[in-house]
Amino acid sequence: MERKRMCYNTLLMIFILFFCGILDCFSNPTFSKPHGFYEGDSITVAILPSIAGAHIRYTIDGSVPTDSSTLYTNPLVISKTTIIRAIEIVDGVASGATTVSYILRSPC
Repeated sequence: MERKRMCYNTLLMIFILFFCGILDCFSNPTFSKPHGFYEGDSITVAILPSIAGAHIRYTIDGSVPTDSSTLYTNPLVISKTTIIRAIEIVDGVASGATTVSYILRSPC
């Protein structure tokens, strides 16, 4: 009987963690500018955490960021078409990746 209860509790905990999505218990980072087309030589984009104190890691080559990707410290100046992917890390737990594309066009 005790074994069944332990199994039930373990399954319940797994369900709760899965449902909560321990990796998704907080939102993904957001960006100061929406993805899309921009005219001009460059734009400046800030990456905003959903939780104060979260560390943001990002890539600009399209790869999925990890805890060893570039640490975000200042807004990014984008001067060419770029794909940015970012995660936030809180207490060693990473969010899902947020991906945005900025397509820059020179004014005619």
